[in-house]
Amino acid sequence: MRRRKMHRCDGLGEVTGAAWDYESSGDWSHEETLIPDENGGARIKSVHIFEKPGTYYPCLKVRANRNGDASDIFTQCKNLDRVKVVVG
Repeated sequence: MRRRKMHRCDGLGEVTGAAWDYESSGDWSHEETLIPDENGGARIKSVHIFEKPGTYYPCLKVRANRNGDASDIFTQCKNLDRVKVVVG
């Protein structure tokens, strides 16, 4: 299980969503449930099993909105972060 905390930048608003692309396939359907914190950031808990040995670069796409409005798709600020995972 991976635990990540997402911090927001001042003036950016609140984190409104997070989704994983675990195997660099362009599939962002692994939407996470956000656990909000008191500062407009959020935490997530995630579990993923890689079926084959190898090196993977799962990517997390985080969305934020100045007003905390996840339904306004045109004003989401998106940011990506990757991590290297080696499966033996």
